[in-house]
Amino acid sequence: MKKRTILLILVLILSTAAYYGYPFLLRACLNVSGALRISPEFKDAVFKPNTMLFIILKNDGEIPVAVKKIINPSFPLNFSVTPRNLMLPDLLAPKLRLEVQINQHGQIGTFKTGDMRGELKDPVFIFSRGLQLVIDTKY
Repeated sequence: MKKRTILLILVLILSTAAYYGYPFLLRACLNVSGALRISPEFKDAVFKPNTMLFIILKNDGEIPVAVKKIINPSFPLNFSVTPRNLMLPDLLAPKLRLEVQINQHGQIGTFKTGDMRGELKDPVFIFSRGLQLVIDTKY
């Protein structure tokens, strides 16, 4: 009886720690990295000064939870999104959608003539490395 009580208390403590510690564990594990390339049909595109590249991680609800901004990018480009780039850490999920936008106006999600975009079709885990993404859409 004594062993069963101790085991029950231990399970209760571990389950409570897992429930409250899960969001912190997700934040600590965030490290999505890889390389960005631009489609061969856009390789001659001339980027004006102050061109902005946004690397965006979205959750299942299409809400951006992490954004990395790079001014005046050159391609190919190696990237890494870490906990420092989190905007909404409470909405972080184990699988995220990776999207990239290039523009001059600095707004995410708003596309104007000349803006470029790329995305991975499948979700990625919060600790994915070696991803290859091609910017292949121009507005």
